[in-house]
Amino acid sequence: MQISTTILYHLIFTLRILDKLEKSIHFLSSAAEKILFYGKTLIRNVRKHDIFFYSSALSFQIVLCLIPTVFLIVLLVGAFLSRETVLRGVESVVTSAFPRDVSASVQIKALLLNRTRLMFGHKNLAGIITVAGLLWTSLGLLDTLRKTILHVLNLQVSDKWIVLRLYDLRALLVAGFFLTSSILITMLFTLLREIALHFPASSLKFTFVRTFLPQLSAFGLTFLLYFSIYRFHSFGRLDFGSAAFGSFWASLFFELSKDAFAVYLTKIANLWEVYGALETVVALLIWIFFSTVIFIIGVELALIYSERRTTG
Repeated sequence: MQISTTILYHLIFTLRILDKLEKSIHFLSSAAEKILFYGKTLIRNVRKHDIFFYSSALSFQIVLCLIPTVFLIVLLVGAFLSRETVLRGVESVVTSAFPRDVSASVQIKALLLNRTRLMFGHKNLAGIITVAGLLWTSLGLLDTLRKTILHVLNLQVSDKWIVLRLYDLRALLVAGFFLTSSILITMLFTLLREIALHFPASSLKFTFVRTFLPQLSAFGLTFLLYFSIYRFHSFGRLDFGSAAFGSFWASLFFELSKDAFAVYLTKIANLWEVYGALETVVALLIWIFFSTVIFIIGVELALIYSERRTTG
């Protein structure tokens, strides 16, 4: 009787193991099938939509218009928030946008932050001509951004100039909302860091405060930026779930690529030997182009996800 009970117990245990193994194999098979589907479709769409050409156009506009756009958003947000709060938010956004521990990134961030402080300090003296110039330049960037997304999604919208300009003005307000949200998120993470510093376990304190929390903050800001752009500029083509899917993977690729790009600049490439004093400029151009490629890949993945759900 005891032997039969033992055999029955082992038999049930073996069946449970086999069941879990079968479920694991099914899960891995399903995951591999999805990865293969998204990979093949993404490669086809990259060639079909010529994303490297559009990445080049978008990169050029970012180089010309990024700082004026930041200035204009600072002027908008600065009307509601204090100088220190806005600068803290700009610093968090800039820090999350460039690779860590790279000298070129440090110089670029310092330049952008210094110019932002200068602009914020004179915001009350900025005349109509200055604001109009910043607005015109910023609309050029938003126009290219919108056309890139519409090309990927194969959408046709109104071709009336004033309608599109009003749409781009709304996009500026969305960007201002994003900056305000990033400031609030930064303040929340700062509070969490102060709470974490009171944890008794030193290992937990080091892991959570020094490693996990900054990366989570950067990922959250990147996700929020991508999601707001994908959702707003798709004219309803991408629903909440599709925009969130594309934003998640684009944010993940972006955060991973920052570390990879830092390794590339510090361990593999020696831009100083080739470009000399232009090392920082070249590094910035390469990073901006690489970032725009990731941005468009996020749109592609959101589109693939949306079409896959639609077709079932």
